[in-house]
Amino acid sequence: MNIGGLQKVSLIDYPGKICATVFSQGCNFACPYCHNPELVDPGLYNTCLSEEKIFDYLEKRRGRLEAVTITGGEPTIQRDIIKFAYKIRDLGYLVKIDTN
Repeated sequence: MNIGGLQKVSLIDYPGKICATVFSQGCNFACPYCHNPELVDPGLYNTCLSEEKIFDYLEKRRGRLEAVTITGGEPTIQRDIIKFAYKIRDLGYLVKIDTN
């Protein structure tokens, strides 16, 4: 996964649940009104976060967070999105994927 960011706590990204939000890099659209251009334009990318860092955080937050939202950019263009989502679910979290 090319992970461009992590919002550690969100009260709005998963309806009715306390969640973390993972932002993927890359998108198959180039919408001029995009609110996350740093996740879409390769010229604006920051260094990716490692999956290990994400899962270390989620391990520590078990019992406090209820869900994880995966968004972007466009998360469904990530080759390993399914594996990543299952791994999150296996930790006991609900998973939501926001896609275009």
